[in-house]
Amino acid sequence: MNIILELVISEELERSYDLIARNLLAGLDNPHLIAELNLLRAIYLRKNSILYNYYKGILSLPKRYATLIQAVAAKEQQLYMNILSKQGNHIANDYSQIKLLPLFQNRTINQ
Repeated sequence: MNIILELVISEELERSYDLIARNLLAGLDNPHLIAELNLLRAIYLRKNSILYNYYKGILSLPKRYATLIQAVAAKEQQLYMNILSKQGNHIANDYSQIKLLPLFQNRTINQ
């Protein structure tokens, strides 16, 4: 079950990040790149019912889905970093410390 869910969620993430990348105001001197990327992330993930429901319910998933949660987090981190790496002068910056927080929740994940 984890594998099927991971594939579906990963495909939806790829589709959403493709839209984000197309709508990001690309520019070599965009000082608000990360803020803009985070805003588009919230908008496009909210518009996608699969991703919205996943992130909305992530706190209530049983512990057996921990592997799924980690795999999805790694996939989204990779997609996020790919967008940043394609943005001109931002290639030199080290964004490896950016941790994407789950959206659409009032609490933090206990890991």
